[in-house]
Amino acid sequence: MCPKMGMGTSVSTAVSERTAVIIEDYMFDASTAGELQPEESPSDFHDTWDLDGTDFTPEASPDDEGYWQDGSNLVTNGTYDELSDNFVEVPGFETTYTANQWLAFSSPSTLEISTEQAYEGSSSLKIAGTDGKGVQASATQFTSDYSVNDVVEITAYVYPTISPDNRIKTGVNNSDRSITTLFTGLTLNQWNKIQYQVTISTASNNYISFLNSGTGEFYLDNVSAKVVDPNNRWTLSNTTISDGVLNFPDNSSAAKYAVHTNTSMMDIGSAYEITLNVNKTGGGILTVLSGTGASALTPAISISSSGLQTFIVTNDTNGSKLFLYTTAGENFQGTVDNITVREYAIQPQDV
Repeated sequence: MCPKMGMGTSVSTAVSERTAVIIEDYMFDASTAGELQPEESPSDFHDTWDLDGTDFTPEASPDDEGYWQDGSNLVTNGTYDELSDNFVEVPGFETTYTANQWLAFSSPSTLEISTEQAYEGSSSLKIAGTDGKGVQASATQFTSDYSVNDVVEITAYVYPTISPDNRIKTGVNNSDRSITTLFTGLTLNQWNKIQYQVTISTASNNYISFLNSGTGEFYLDNVSAKVVDPNNRWTLSNTTISDGVLNFPDNSSAAKYAVHTNTSMMDIGSAYEITLNVNKTGGGILTVLSGTGASALTPAISISSSGLQTFIVTNDTNGSKLFLYTTAGENFQGTVDNITVREYAIQPQDV
C-alpha cells in the first residue's frame, strides 16, 4: 500500500504490481516507477478538477469545496469608491451652526434654519436674496482636511422655490469667490442633487459657496465635501474619478491615463489574471500596460468593447504598476471600474 499524498487524497491497494492512488474521485496510475498518470477511463464527475482525456486541470468555475483559493486582489481602490470623511461640520442643518462653520455672503435677505423643507431629517437652511447673495461654509474648518492638488467632490441638495432661481452658483474658491460652477435647469419646488469636483490650488481660504443666480429663494441640505482617492492610489491625467468609476472623457487632443501608485504590484516573469469592467461610449482602444512607458504584458491587452474583461498575462519587462492608457488618436471614451489583479497560480487552501 502506498502512503497518503495529501490534498484530500486517499489510498488504494496494489493489484498485480500495479499501484494506484485516488485523488478525490479520480484514479491515477503509477505502474511506471517515478511516474503518475491518470487512469485511461476514470469517472469525470468531480467539482474541482476537469479531465480533458489526458490531463487534469482545475475547473474554470469550481464549486467551493475548500481545496483551492484565489490570490488576493493587488489593486487597492480598484472600485474607485474611496472617499475621505465629510469635512463639512454641519452638513444637514439639524443643529445650529457657528460663524466658523457657515456664514452669510453678501448679506442675503434670509439666512436661517427652517423646518419648511428638509431633504433628510427635519430641517434645512433657507436662503433668499438677489444675485450673488447666499451662504458659504467657512474655510477655517477645512484647513487640515485637504492638501494642494487634492481633488474634492462636493455634493449638496438644493430646493429652489422662486423662478428664476432654478440656477445656483456654487464653488470651492478663495476669498474673492471668483471660481464658481453654475447649475442651471434645476426643477422648482423639489430637491435637486448637485455634484461637482474641484482640484485644490491653494492651501488656505477655500470656501464652499452656494449663491443665488438672480433674485430668488432656495433651501440647502446634506452638504458634503470629500477628498477623492484620499490615499492617492491612482495618478490621473485627463481622467477623473467620480461615483465609483474611472472616467475617460472625450478628448482627442491629449493622451488620457490612470496609473496605480503601487510600484511593486507585478513581478517580472510572473503570471497574473487581470479583470476590469468597461463601459465604452465612444472612441477607440483602451490599452492596459505594466508601468508607465512601453512596458508590456504578454499577450498585450487592447480593449475595444464594453463588458467584463478578463486576461491572463505575464509581466515581461521593467514596469510593475498597472497602467490604463489611451492615445489622443484612439481617444477611448467611457468608464472603468472593479479592477482586479491577482497572481495566476494554483494555491491550496488551508485545511
